[in-house]
Amino acid sequence: MNVNNPMSQKTLLSFFFLFFLFSSFFLFHQNQNKLDPDAGKNWWTLAFISLDKDEKIDFFVENHSDQNNFSYEIYVGKEMIAKDNFIAKSKEKTVVRVPSIKPQSERIRIIVDNGKEKKEIYK
Repeated sequence: MNVNNPMSQKTLLSFFFLFFLFSSFFLFHQNQNKLDPDAGKNWWTLAFISLDKDEKIDFFVENHSDQNNFSYEIYVGKEMIAKDNFIAKSKEKTVVRVPSIKPQSERIRIIVDNGKEKKEIYK
């Protein structure tokens, strides 16, 4: 291949431009899929609404799984003080309001279960 030929330079330049364009579109598409929390993923997360050291122990569950039925148990030390079930729809954040409790010297532990997996948070 003669590089000095203007036609082959245009062909080579066109090839590199098309390759760059195709690669860019492919990488942008892959990046969008990885950033989408629901694209082929099955997960949920649990956190307190407020991290203040007050009596409120309300929490939320952000659900990106195929499970909708959840349950929770609240412990102060080793004693269970509350237990209930709730529904957290997929692709939504569900706030769970629990009765306020008096300030405790012992750690408060909340265990949330969706039937397949358990997660805990402490306050």
